[in-house]
Amino acid sequence: MIKGNPSIDHVIRAYELRGLVPADPFALGDFNTAHPEFAGGHPNTTYWKKANGEYFYMSFYVYEGERHVCVDSVKELFYGGAWFAGVRNTSSTSKVE
Repeated sequence: MIKGNPSIDHVIRAYELRGLVPADPFALGDFNTAHPEFAGGHPNTTYWKKANGEYFYMSFYVYEGERHVCVDSVKELFYGGAWFAGVRNTSSTSKVE
């Protein structure tokens, strides 16, 4: 989890340092569908960059006992408190030891 409300640059750098790339939004959606309890304890999100350079995110969370999915463009900062989903970038090596 990244603390605070990180900027897209901060999030990108955090992924790079760990040798990760953002999880595919459809795969993350499938995971949250298969494990509906997960988002209650671990609000989770992923992001992607469109061809025009604009960033979007998809977040899964529980609010007042109800499951929610939010898809939107990244304005300036991400909402804090979500776990950023990633998968190992096979073309790089992690910088975290």
